[in-house]
Amino acid sequence: MAVLQELGGLVRGLASGEYPRFVTRAELGTELPVFLYHRIDSEQLAGHLRRLRDEGYRTLTAGEHHEILTGKCAPTGREVVLTSDDGLSDLYERMFPLLHEHGMRVVAFLIAARVGEPGMVSWDQVREMHASGVVDVQSHSMHHAAIPISGRVVDFYHHGYHAYEPWDVHVGPAWETGVPSWPPALGTPLLEQASCLGDARRFRPDPERVRACTEHVAARGGAAFFERRGWRRELRRLVDALPGRLEGEAEQRAAIERELLDSKSRIERELPGHTVRHLAHPWNEVGRLTQDLLPGCGYLSAYAGLTRERGRRAQGRGLFELARLSGDFVLCLPGRGRRPLWRVMGFKVARRLTRGQPY
Repeated sequence: MAVLQELGGLVRGLASGEYPRFVTRAELGTELPVFLYHRIDSEQLAGHLRRLRDEGYRTLTAGEHHEILTGKCAPTGREVVLTSDDGLSDLYERMFPLLHEHGMRVVAFLIAARVGEPGMVSWDQVREMHASGVVDVQSHSMHHAAIPISGRVVDFYHHGYHAYEPWDVHVGPAWETGVPSWPPALGTPLLEQASCLGDARRFRPDPERVRACTEHVAARGGAAFFERRGWRRELRRLVDALPGRLEGEAEQRAAIERELLDSKSRIERELPGHTVRHLAHPWNEVGRLTQDLLPGCGYLSAYAGLTRERGRRAQGRGLFELARLSGDFVLCLPGRGRRPLWRVMGFKVARRLTRGQPY
């Protein structure tokens, strides 16, 4: 299913013109490509950086990119932006040394509240990378929180439930007071969800009904409960849809502002003298309210995924939904050794099938 979704996205992107020209033709045109990395394959990244270096590409900071987009600086035709989301430990352990080796830079969008957790970079590592000039540290929101947006139950948490990262599953109101522990209690109802910076409002479920599910599982053996046939039907008889309430407009606005401001202030506190001016939207989900609030919170630009706005250079909303492509597409850039699109997509599909990883 994931492979079909990826191929479907490719077809839609090519048909709509969302993919930049260099992906299908060996020319850049007026595009300034922006690439996105998460987990790092050292061998693959080394090949990407080596190709960028050998073909004379220059990597930009987010500030330099913004100056080109707003006409304050002219491009030479050989600029790209490399970005890394989340602040996983790979950023320091694998990407940072390779950037040094090949003379390249990356814009690192950090989940500020997650820095220092297991599997994430530490603040000492962030300070070292920032001081080197190799890593431009910016914001990926405070919590990168998934929030419930309705009472519709899509599943119940169990040990077989797959999530790429802990923040890919909502955990109720715990985000409002800090980063919650992972995993949630067995049997926790998992609701329809979206990004905390998206347009959907947070749904606040009745905590007593949530507790009824987790207590039901605990009283029947905990993990052993899920070995029983029909356990989902049993839990759905308890709750198929949770009662609760949607937050109001003022609550939503305040929550988004907190995510934007708290992340910015936390990073700036840890990196004295540094100003955070740029954001990467969690899950590349672009909320209209978030776009409206970004300038007032001190942000100059924000990055997302593919978008029809990718060619816009004027002031306005285009600066707050800048397009990015997977780092896999570095191999499609013009120059010697350019890979055709079908080769890159073949690699991406194989990775999905063999490793279960989207990137």
